[in-house]
Amino acid sequence: MHILIVDDESALSASLRSLLESCGHSVEEQSNITAAARVLDKRTDEFDVVLLDLFFDGAPDGMQLLNELSLRPDAPPVIVMSGMGLIAHAVRALKMGARDYMTKPVDPEDLLLRLSAIESQSRQRDGSLDVEADCINLGEGRRLIAHSPQMKALLRQAAGIVEQDFSVLLQGETGVGKGLLARLLHTFSHRGDGPFISLNCSAIPHELAEAELFGHSKGAFTGATGQRVGLLQQADGGSIFLDEIGELSPTLQGKLLTALEDGQVRPIGAREPVSVDFRLIAATNLDLQTAVGEGRFRSDLYYRISTVTLAIAALRERPEDIEPLAGMILDELGKSFKRENLALTPAALRALRNHSWYGNVRELRNVLVRSIAASEHNVLDVADLKFANGDASQPSSPQIDAQADASDTAPQKPFSATRAVEDLLEQDTILPLEILERLYVTRVLEALGGNKVATARALKISRGTLRRKLRDDANL
Repeated sequence: MHILIVDDESALSASLRSLLESCGHSVEEQSNITAAARVLDKRTDEFDVVLLDLFFDGAPDGMQLLNELSLRPDAPPVIVMSGMGLIAHAVRALKMGARDYMTKPVDPEDLLLRLSAIESQSRQRDGSLDVEADCINLGEGRRLIAHSPQMKALLRQAAGIVEQDFSVLLQGETGVGKGLLARLLHTFSHRGDGPFISLNCSAIPHELAEAELFGHSKGAFTGATGQRVGLLQQADGGSIFLDEIGELSPTLQGKLLTALEDGQVRPIGAREPVSVDFRLIAATNLDLQTAVGEGRFRSDLYYRISTVTLAIAALRERPEDIEPLAGMILDELGKSFKRENLALTPAALRALRNHSWYGNVRELRNVLVRSIAASEHNVLDVADLKFANGDASQPSSPQIDAQADASDTAPQKPFSATRAVEDLLEQDTILPLEILERLYVTRVLEALGGNKVATARALKISRGTLRRKLRDDANL
């Protein structure tokens, strides 16, 4: 989005500009109301949002500009800011037409969430995906980085099919961002207001997978004390993302094919099928064609889900994305570790670009988490980087990185809480309990395919408590 900041506090404007530009937005600044009014008179349609301070030294103030904008039907949405924090000012500004109100100091995460909501509403009006954007905001703190030519090409492919209802197969190595691409396909589609359900098929035992996907009626089997609505039914009107779909048993592959072809699911023990309307987005890091040839995956299901295939390039093949990804991750981790202005020296950035990243974005995140936990420096140098092989100057290898990233990649067998805790404890320094808890919650959430209901149930906490724990790290 193109954002105009109108504020006479130069330090705050510079801070906001840095934050917004790091997220892919373009920003202009004006330090007085008169100059801002002239810019908006001439170029109103160029701005998507105005961040407006209410109180300036001298007249006119922000209320006057807000009043002028409220009389113009083509005016962009306005988020007003004030350091005074008085309810009366907020009420007055909102009555005058402001979209939102924030008190200073502005919370960066809160601002990004509010801008994301405005951007989402704008997308719903024009229904378009900006294929030239360097950063796609997907809501709830999720962002897809697309600086490289490979990701730009992928966005163009996605834009061509985003409004279609046929199934899509996402291919790519573990950790490249298939889940984010699935969410993009959902968010920008006509189903964007509907549910987005996610499941990692390799993270649940085969004997539980059918009940998870299709649900069951009360008394369908021993222990079925109540009715359970399956994930396919929960996705009605929206999209379902099945990661590692190649791990489904042959029996479930057949049932899924029937659901796709008939638009119906039959819960375990139910007498009648239930009509459903969902879009399937599947993902795998396996060669499904080879699996079909070996009899491990049904050919009819393969052809049904691979109407369109999108391949995500490995991180080592798109080095242009490494620096913005690292910046985004450091921004998120700064909130988790409660450390401000985390950054990398030019030498550290070169080391990241020279690394092979066989674990892709997940490995990059793990390296930065280990590095921050082990270092007292907020600006990380090469010596602070904790690569899996312990040497930033050497390229990584698939074997070493696969072992180092095993706890954070898509599991090949059911989630092990013991293994997850052991992995988290393998640090060079003692982690704060709050960070350890947050990382463990992340591991459980990933193991359950991003399903927050299942995660809360597994951790024996309420969904509200889970949301509060995840709020501190927007990328969880």
